[in-house]
Amino acid sequence: MKFFSRDKDNKVIFDYKTFEDVVKTVITAQDILIDNSSYPNDKITINSKKYRNLGLGYTNLGGLLMWLGIPYDSDEGRSLATSLTAAMTAIAYETSADLADKIGPFEGFEENKTSLIKVLNQHWEALNNYSVITNLDTEIKTFATNIWTKVIKRDKFRNAQVSLLAPSGTISFIMNSITTGIEPEFSLIRYKRLAGSEGATIKIVNPVVEESLKYLGYNEIEIPLLIKELAGECDPKTPSHFRNNDKNIFLTAAPIPGTKLCINYMGHVKMCAAVQPFLSGAISKTINLPKDVTVDEIYNLYIQAWKMGLKGITIYRDGSKNFQPLTTDDKNSSSEPARAEKLIRKKLPDERPAITHKFRIGGSDGYITCGLYPDTGKLGEIFVNVSKEGSALSGFADALATVLSIAIQYGVPVKEYVRKLSHLKFEPNGFTSNPDIRIANSMVDYIARYIGLKFLPKEDQLELGLISSNKDKNGTLLEKQTLQSHHDQDIGPACPNCGSIMRRLGSCYFCNNCSYNTGSCG
Repeated sequence: MKFFSRDKDNKVIFDYKTFEDVVKTVITAQDILIDNSSYPNDKITINSKKYRNLGLGYTNLGGLLMWLGIPYDSDEGRSLATSLTAAMTAIAYETSADLADKIGPFEGFEENKTSLIKVLNQHWEALNNYSVITNLDTEIKTFATNIWTKVIKRDKFRNAQVSLLAPSGTISFIMNSITTGIEPEFSLIRYKRLAGSEGATIKIVNPVVEESLKYLGYNEIEIPLLIKELAGECDPKTPSHFRNNDKNIFLTAAPIPGTKLCINYMGHVKMCAAVQPFLSGAISKTINLPKDVTVDEIYNLYIQAWKMGLKGITIYRDGSKNFQPLTTDDKNSSSEPARAEKLIRKKLPDERPAITHKFRIGGSDGYITCGLYPDTGKLGEIFVNVSKEGSALSGFADALATVLSIAIQYGVPVKEYVRKLSHLKFEPNGFTSNPDIRIANSMVDYIARYIGLKFLPKEDQLELGLISSNKDKNGTLLEKQTLQSHHDQDIGPACPNCGSIMRRLGSCYFCNNCSYNTGSCG
């Protein structure tokens, strides 16, 4: 929208000079950044510098079309997007050719020259084969054609790729854009959850609706009524205040509240197909689908996208996730989404298989009983009985087992409990009767590690430090070793003075609790 304005007669003016200058500046800057960036690995580094692929794109297309009074899902909207994209890529390639003349083409140019020229000719052919609709489109297409005429005559280029359309999500809001990338407006009123903000949200109201309505000729009395209608605040049975098909200009990806009026999902696909022939790379674009879309409709959508020559397609069916970052409902944008009503507790049947395990920690005996789901054999409940019945320790163990059982039946991963409860240290602790858990820092530590070793897959056991593995030079697992603690190598015998576990200190063992030591280290 920064390149468009209206004169005193309300005629739309496109700033060709600034547009061209900005594209040239950004392409040059992106090329410089290639040699000043870091990459994830050597292969990507080599390819990035060998081919010097760039990704110039734009944002706010949906906002521009609404400001111009053009429906997103229309031939006029697609024609304007095509002209703008063709002009942008043409200037980018022209700049790339200028850079090649001054500092040389990309390293892999000669071996790929034939293919690159073929791609440029495909862009040129696509430009000649589409028909413009409005006078504005005609002007911009003529502008693009003049540049492409020069581009296809150039003999070397600095970059193998110059353009694509990135998602530009949160950054578009920072830039004060109305919409993101090639997307239409999601909703005239929506709530955005900010990435990395621990649930913070902002309410966004489309600021161009009123200006667009004025441009379309509506007066000060009509405009508030029209905005209320678009916000779903009017009775749906009330006759619309819009003239002709003007309401289509304000259709969004999400339905107008209280109605099913929104951009048809094929309108999203058609917009991508309109601009794809003028982009080196692909397009990041969400195809918004209604909640009741069928499997066959999704299948046919992909087939149509393939027939239209799209390099990639991404779909999102409304309501397919418990939480979605962009929504028309502020309740869904809460930092703690209301999911409790969606949780279902899977109880065990009255008769179920179980495993009972006897343990001894220091001087305390006890039993762990693990109830299993008959159909899967997975853990479904835990009972813990200790020898000192009626004591605080017994009550604590029973309460812990109850909480764990209920949570597991609601679907909380066992792995997370093992991660949080392992290696907690308090009495009773000490040596155990379990050869796989020789020393426990507490009864909770023992229960967590026992459950982890019994019910978690080997990969999770390795991740949580419950076991270690010896591997050969090819990474093949030779044997499994059980770890006793995070600090097994430092653990010594029980202190003869106070009973706490002593730790190695040099060639001696030292008690952190009472300072007793077995040698001269103290």
